Parts: sequence; C-alpha cells; structure tokens
Amino acid sequence: FVGIDLDLFSRLSESAKPLSSLAEETGIAENRLETLLTALTSLGLLVKTEGSYSNAPACEDYLVKGKPAYFGDYFSLQTDQFLFPAFNDLGAVIRGEGSPGIWRDYETMMRDGETAERFSRGQHAGSLGPAIALSKQVDFSNKTALLDVAGGSGAFTIMLCKRNPDLSATIFDFPTALPVARHFVAEAGLDDRVEFVGGNAITGEWPQEHDAVLMSFLFSAVGQDALPVLLEKAHGVLPAG
Repeated sequence: FVGIDLDLFSRLSESAKPLSSLAEETGIAENRLETLLTALTSLGLLVKTEGSYSNAPACEDYLVKGKPAYFGDYFSLQTDQFLFPAFNDLGAVIRGEGSPGIWRDYETMMRDGETAERFSRGQHAGSLGPAIALSKQVDFSNKTALLDVAGGSGAFTIMLCKRNPDLSATIFDFPTALPVARHFVAEAGLDDRVEFVGGNAITGEWPQEHDAVLMSFLFSAVGQDALPVLLEKAHGVLPAG
C-alpha cells in the first residue's frame, strides 16, 4: 500500500533506479526508503540487481499508473482504506464485539462521484481475469437476460455478453458507479445489449424479468443479515422453476 501511495511502481516503470535516485524523487530519507524497498523486494514485488531496483513483471503490468490493467486505485480505496484497518480490531471483530461496517463504508465511499470513478476503474482491471474464467466455466448459452447485481465496472457483463451473443444484461449498482460501466460497455461495443439501473442492492427494488442473476464479490462485502435478503431478491426476479 505504501509503494502504491508513493507511486514507486510508476517511478520504476521500464527503468531500474538506485536507492539514491528514488530517495531524491520521493523526498524520503534513504534509511527509511531502503527498509520499504527491501520489504517489497522480499515479497517479490521488486527486483534488485547490482544495487538498482526494478518492477517485477506483474507489478509492471498492474501497478503502474496509466497501464491498461492498472488497479492500484482498487487496492488503495478498498483494501487499504477500510478493509485492512479492520485488522487492528480483529480480535474484537471475531468475538462479535464490534464490526468494521464494511458495507456502510463502501456505500459512503461510492456517494462521491470522483472516488467512485477511481474505484470502479481500478476494480475493472482486477475483475477482467475472473470474468474471463467465469465465462468459460458457466454455460449461459440458454440464457437471454442477465441481471448483474453490484456490477461495478461491467467487467463480468462484458465478458459474458462477448462469449454469449444471444445474452443481454442489466447492470444494477450505485448511480455513481454507472458512468464508468457505461464507458467500458460502450468501448466493448455492447451498448445495444446492456442497460443500467441505479440503486442499492439491499434496500432498493431490483429490475425484473431476468433469467440469470450474477452477484460477483458481493457476499463478502455485506453483513450476514443481508445474505438472505439478497438471495430472496434474486429468487424473486427469476422465472418460476
């Protein structure tokens, strides 16, 4: 998270640099920066060769700003800001003495249009791989109308529609997330097959008349009480049988 915050991976993109150069660029004292660089190297995120540091291949692809697959913003906005801090109170959380309120924090974050756009763009890059895998593993060939609940950037909708030419979809998410989804859907040339509906998946009314419902990464983001609500709503929009 600190490496992303200091934009170290972008600074090292396509060019190895020694500690002294990075310290000058970042304004961080060499002894402190060396500790961070050593940790990142030990994790396999950086490579150290003859005193200079460079990105490991995956970091060059996914953690350099401006790269098509960049999802550093996803890490920064979700994991760093409100998932990781819950570990400070992990004992209390496990004992049931407190809750990090992750869903509430996520909803608050998504109310800001600029933050929602950064998060959704970062999430898109992180979701494309799993979306491709799902499109290969699950047969949607006999389905025509997909409801993508909390569909985010539309990565799963895009991949499923590309693989299944008879499938249309509705992306249902917070209104602030939809502009990014519209952008990526248009970029994929799927405007005529995808609709967008803004709302809250737990408290709002779901769009009707769908024969498949996808809830990707949603169950891990809500409280236990919300799970039966989501399942009941999903059952309610599907045809009998």
